[in-house]
Amino acid sequence: MADRPIIFSAPMVQALLAGRKTQTRRILKLQPIPFAVDEAGTLCEVGCLHVEGDRRPRVTLGRVVTLQEVPYAVGDRLWVKEAFRIGIDADADDALDPYLNPDRFVLYHPPGMRDQDYIVPTSYEAPRTAERKRYTHCAGTPEAWTELGTISPRFMPRWASRLTLIVTDVRVQRLQDISEEDAVAEGAAQYASSTKVLREWDPDLKGSYRAGFLALWDRLHSPESTDANPWVAAISFTVHRANIDALRAEPLDVAGAA
Repeated sequence: MADRPIIFSAPMVQALLAGRKTQTRRILKLQPIPFAVDEAGTLCEVGCLHVEGDRRPRVTLGRVVTLQEVPYAVGDRLWVKEAFRIGIDADADDALDPYLNPDRFVLYHPPGMRDQDYIVPTSYEAPRTAERKRYTHCAGTPEAWTELGTISPRFMPRWASRLTLIVTDVRVQRLQDISEEDAVAEGAAQYASSTKVLREWDPDLKGSYRAGFLALWDRLHSPESTDANPWVAAISFTVHRANIDALRAEPLDVAGAA
């Protein structure tokens, strides 16, 4: 079991919070190259296998277990990084009172001062709220708030994360091999229109969750990425609405509910 960060866009965080998203797909940095297994040129199957004693599952080509590791394993705990703000509305009556509004506060340990806790107001981009004045904690006292806007999820510290994912299954597959059922688990919406980009994916695109997922991939990555049909790690997980350090230290039941 390992603890790792994972980045999600605001729409995908909303899907996690709504209970609609229990899978995600990440491109493998090294793309497997299947080899032919017969004279007809039939390519071997690509998968993954977690060998006992190994840290991570490894990519398999037919019966060959390669040295390439899949970066996720069953039991891993993934703390979600998302767009956020440190600080809340200073004009609100309960702005600096964690007892009146505890859900909007987290504990922060300043660098080099692990023995002292500061209660830091934190807000998140998903679900998006009306733009209002925000503040950040600069020197450990309420008098030191300074204005700051939305912070990229890349810079979210572990202590500010509010969602933890427990990995329950890992597979290796082509991006476009996603099933309709898995597209629903990805939190994708039904596809409701037609574009030239999608013309080869499905003869009847309207209402398809699979086409909706591929259209979403277009927006988050690029049409070129979708057309390349890369090998991806398909990760299933349970969602826990808690900071990773607030969960029990012992391994959780990966089959349990959030």
